[in-house]
Amino acid sequence: MKDATCILIVDDDSNILEVLDARLSASGFNVFKAANAQTAMQILKKEPVDLLISDMKMPVTSGLDLFLEVQKTLPELPVIFLTAYGTIPDAVNAIKHGAVDYISKPFDGRELIKKIRQTLEIRQQSKQTNINIESNQLNETVLSKTASIKTDSAKPTTNSNSDKDNLSSNTSKGIEANHPIIFEDEFYWKKSPAMQELYSMIKRVAATNVNVMILGESGVGKEWIARSIYRNSSRKDQPYVVVDCGSTPDGILESELFGHLKGSFTSAVKDKKGLIETADKGTLFLDEIGNISHEMQCRLLRFLEDKTIRQVGSVHEKIVDCRIISATNADLTADIENGTFRQDLYYRLKVVTLNVPPLRDRKTEIADFAKFFVDRYTKEHNLPKVTFAKETIELMESHDWPGNIRELRNALEAGIVLCKNDIMQPWDLQLGNNQKLIKNSKPDIKPFDANSENRSFNDGDAGFSIEESEKQTIIRALKESKGVQKRAAELLDISRRAINYKIKKYDIQPKDYK
Repeated sequence: MKDATCILIVDDDSNILEVLDARLSASGFNVFKAANAQTAMQILKKEPVDLLISDMKMPVTSGLDLFLEVQKTLPELPVIFLTAYGTIPDAVNAIKHGAVDYISKPFDGRELIKKIRQTLEIRQQSKQTNINIESNQLNETVLSKTASIKTDSAKPTTNSNSDKDNLSSNTSKGIEANHPIIFEDEFYWKKSPAMQELYSMIKRVAATNVNVMILGESGVGKEWIARSIYRNSSRKDQPYVVVDCGSTPDGILESELFGHLKGSFTSAVKDKKGLIETADKGTLFLDEIGNISHEMQCRLLRFLEDKTIRQVGSVHEKIVDCRIISATNADLTADIENGTFRQDLYYRLKVVTLNVPPLRDRKTEIADFAKFFVDRYTKEHNLPKVTFAKETIELMESHDWPGNIRELRNALEAGIVLCKNDIMQPWDLQLGNNQKLIKNSKPDIKPFDANSENRSFNDGDAGFSIEESEKQTIIRALKESKGVQKRAAELLDISRRAINYKIKKYDIQPKDYK
């Protein structure tokens, strides 16, 4: 990397140019300097540059405008921005358009060198990957043509359009290979435009070290998005630490995040490393960040600004380098207006924001999701393959899924347990707010004997619901088995899991029938 790597620095402040020049030269880089965007463009036309570092705010032509101009001629050139606090939104916008990263002023020289080396390493890996892909494609083409020649030599002369047809076929296969329809971390990326855009954003953001905030309703899969960013980042071989801010009390959360020393409070019987320190060099995922207290917001903000932590009971600070990914289903902008969430912390966390659309806005994907979850569940539990009735697909696509993917997955697992003949019917999903469609789909039930001594509801009732009939059937089985659920399940010819589910659903107490 030394002597061979050329870096162009652009800043209208001559002092910063000199400081950067000294720091980069001392680290073994060749440095070109420019005081404005126009000079920078002239250098880029004449000199081979491996990395561009630019100030965001400059007279005449801003750093963002320079970046957009560079993108036209050198789209692969990585760009890092130097930005003051007030221009962070501009830097974020640049990252969304393809910039690599940004560093806030005043910057730490060691952090800058670290980011530069990481960026160059990622670029080199990307180049090598492209070379390998091109090599593989060339090999495949050569092998394909060789096989074609061997085959053709053993056959009579064929139609002259065959080569054209083969080329068309190979091209089609190449397109399919480069743009597969895949599931990755339980997300079906390649159907709805919203998910394609999200997937593209994740790939761009993962290659940087910026903090990311993931927004979306409960159950949309924010944690899966966070894990996907981590797995595709340069920190993928370092720790990935998840903190559930929503379920951890404030007093415990401080100790969990920052750690404590023995004796710092009553129950501190030994030293404890905090989760932030545990995530050093890796990624820290703060789930439900909107639920933390004002005091914790202040401590977290200090860490984000200084990259240092102090354990509870300690007077010494430790430097920690970790990427922060946060997630929430709350409206933080409203919380800021109400004074319950700090605006400065909000901007530190949401360098890049990813919005995960709810499942009701992705109904074209529901059938594919359903097949994926059902196939995976049946394989994991060695169960027969389960298919869907047409009405079941219609029900799933008409349901609003307020619980999103989590609700869909849970409903499908219940459906697998309850379905008969390995065909999932609408009523197997147990979707209470779609009873009208379910009743219209479900076949007629054999009339219940009104004179039966087991009937527990009033004879004056003109009729009864499917659910009431099901509940009474389970109660009769429990009476017959004297409250033994295993025996009751055998009498009903259903699984123990199914009867447990029904007992909880109808709030039946088996002990009442012993």
